[in-house]
Amino acid sequence: MSARIAVETTAQTENPFPGPSAYRRIEQKYFFGRTEETEELTSFVLSSSATLLYAPSGTGKSSLLQAGVLPYLEKRFGVAVLPVVRMGPAPRAGTAHVDNEFVRMVIDAIGSDDAESVPDIAAAAARWRSDNSSLVLLVLDQFEEVFADPSRWRQRDEFFTVLRKTLADHTWLRVIIALRSDYLAELVPHEQNLPDHLTVRYQLEPLGRDRATGAIWAAFEATGVELGKGDLERVMELLLDSPRNPTGQLEHVNAIQLQIVCRQLWSERAQRKDPMLGGAGAFKLDFTLDTAIVHFVDEAITRVVTAGHVDELSLRWWLGHRLLTSAGRRAFLQVGEDLTAGLPNTVVNALAEAKLVQVEHRQGAQLAELTHDSMADAVAESNDVWLRRRNRRRYRRAAVLLALLAFLLALFPTLRQTTGDHLLDQSGVLGTEPVGASFKATETATLIRANVAPGDLRIKLTVLGSSGSPIGTRAFEASMGGDASLVVETVPNSTYKIALSGEGKEQRPYRIQADPLPLAKLTDDAVTGLSTTEVAIPIPAAGSAAQLLTVEHASLSGVSGARLLAIDERGGWAVVRAADPAALAAVALQDAVTGGAPTDAIVRRRVLPDPVPLRRDAQTKITVTDAVLLSYEAGKSQAPLGLEGTCTGSAQLSSAEIDDTTGEHVLRPFLGAENSMIPLPTVPGKHTLVLGSYDATIDCVLTIRSFGSPALGPAGSQVLVLPDGVPATAYPILPAEDTVFASSPRPDGLLIDLRCPSSSPLVADPSQRLLALVLANQPCALWLSRKAGGTGELRLGLRTAPATTGGGG
Repeated sequence: MSARIAVETTAQTENPFPGPSAYRRIEQKYFFGRTEETEELTSFVLSSSATLLYAPSGTGKSSLLQAGVLPYLEKRFGVAVLPVVRMGPAPRAGTAHVDNEFVRMVIDAIGSDDAESVPDIAAAAARWRSDNSSLVLLVLDQFEEVFADPSRWRQRDEFFTVLRKTLADHTWLRVIIALRSDYLAELVPHEQNLPDHLTVRYQLEPLGRDRATGAIWAAFEATGVELGKGDLERVMELLLDSPRNPTGQLEHVNAIQLQIVCRQLWSERAQRKDPMLGGAGAFKLDFTLDTAIVHFVDEAITRVVTAGHVDELSLRWWLGHRLLTSAGRRAFLQVGEDLTAGLPNTVVNALAEAKLVQVEHRQGAQLAELTHDSMADAVAESNDVWLRRRNRRRYRRAAVLLALLAFLLALFPTLRQTTGDHLLDQSGVLGTEPVGASFKATETATLIRANVAPGDLRIKLTVLGSSGSPIGTRAFEASMGGDASLVVETVPNSTYKIALSGEGKEQRPYRIQADPLPLAKLTDDAVTGLSTTEVAIPIPAAGSAAQLLTVEHASLSGVSGARLLAIDERGGWAVVRAADPAALAAVALQDAVTGGAPTDAIVRRRVLPDPVPLRRDAQTKITVTDAVLLSYEAGKSQAPLGLEGTCTGSAQLSSAEIDDTTGEHVLRPFLGAENSMIPLPTVPGKHTLVLGSYDATIDCVLTIRSFGSPALGPAGSQVLVLPDGVPATAYPILPAEDTVFASSPRPDGLLIDLRCPSSSPLVADPSQRLLALVLANQPCALWLSRKAGGTGELRLGLRTAPATTGGGG
């Protein structure tokens, strides 16, 4: 059960374990186990102008300050505690008169609304003094960020000097500098320029077994939630179990994992009306020490997605590409009015409630970030595992039995239907169970459109006639948003049923519409005198032949229902193929001047000749009027293939292998007077292409090129070269294990394209550089192409390495 639900069901008591985020001042009543550290650090602050607090990441420095030392200094000694300054990236607002960016950061954090008038740190801090005898404490948290950018060394050194002089001139001011211990070496060269040389230092040690046990017990007791000793012992065994030494235990507890585990344990216990204290098997963790944080990330993401805030794929992409830097560290994002780096703020707030993201006010703005450094690796690893599982799941498809579909029609639930100007307009949610609808035909043909929101679903659309037999089917993917159209011949006043089934575990919104169409009767493969905006044209299933539809005295605005191979709306033609034996195509027409219904349009239909065969390394000259078919053979080696060519006019190349069952995308690159190279599908077997002309008649010279160079290795560095005068080249990829490909910045004039026929590789911003994860045994090709008009030799550095399972590689 999620922690968020637990809090809602126990409204009188909040969860005393904040999870991966630090304890806040308002949570000091639940902060246990650090009494000795609180008193020792307090004594240092009272006796020294500057105190360095250091510890490894995740030990609890921020919690000790916010829930221990700071409220203790305020209540017991009347020290004025300034707002904590976190030394990370932030907007430089309000203090443009201050040159040093680190000084601006401090003044903006502790100053008032009129920070523009505050001249320095001392003046900003003095506003917090209640009288001339009181001390003021300045806390600089995450001080390691000062060293994050080496190019800011002058600003950093100047800031150290300002800080040292400020404390020397104002003895009422104290400072605590909180630093990760792995950055201690960065301080050594600057000790002489730091306040008191930072000789007063306090090392925060992780909690040992006894103190961690006491802290957990006290937090449960403070909230009135009972905890059995047996449960507590099992938690400690989990937290102290050493993955590197199965026979021994760790000396200290990881504070982040303690918080995550105990937060879940408290949620379980708080919801039990009759806890079985200490009973055998009363509490069981379903994760190990190594995967605790990854489980927390998974549960937080699931909680947000389940609440309906966002699609999981989009959310994981945002977490991995916006909240993580290229080096895998936490990134800061400024929260906008409605969106944060493209994500709705309602989702950001939900992530904050789930403790995966924290949103804080800093320097006059709101900043969002992951709750802790340890979340960075966990998010990357969680995304890596999820993407692997999703890619493998997408390849496992099973056919939906027609008999089962027909049987389930009688069980379809009643859904919302609003006809309006349609015969049918139904929407709802599609999951694992089919949904159905019905309509009464008013014309001799009917166009059915189905749309399903993006998701991991395999969709099948079926239309059943009045006898209950199928008269048309379509199958399509919904991975990036699924659309399908189907035109069927109908009898006016007869009732027809529609079935929409989804194969997959996700639920997605859908919409089905049915519209009447007149069925054209062709004479000599033409229909004349058309005055409607849409007409159904029969497309005989003459083997696998493609057919050319041309429009006269009107503009062609679209074709649906049949398998569309290519279309030139400006030229008024389309190439289609029958989707089933009784296929019909819905041809959309409009008047070229008014945009309304035409007055005397003509649609002609003719079967295109057999494809012109293209052979490797052999030029083929062809003449194109409207459109022609081309074919080529791809061998079993799956070496990258490209079509090199020039044309006397503009032409468009499309794949004729679009199949609703595979969801393969259409190729739509262009050929012209400049020599071009177009990547081609490499799945073994015969392939068909459509070459359409944008001019009346053009001549083209085409050649199939094969790139059989050795595959890019699994590990190492190399330089890829695109020679002068060559439009494009390709390098085959067939990794034996999951492999990361990272390139140098892309030079001007070079285009990068990674193509995998059986999967979509995880690619980040190929417009700047290549950073991609290719799954094991997936044949791919890395294409380097020259931009139009580009000349000269182009080079690209490339590094390859096996993907690691920790941190997502």
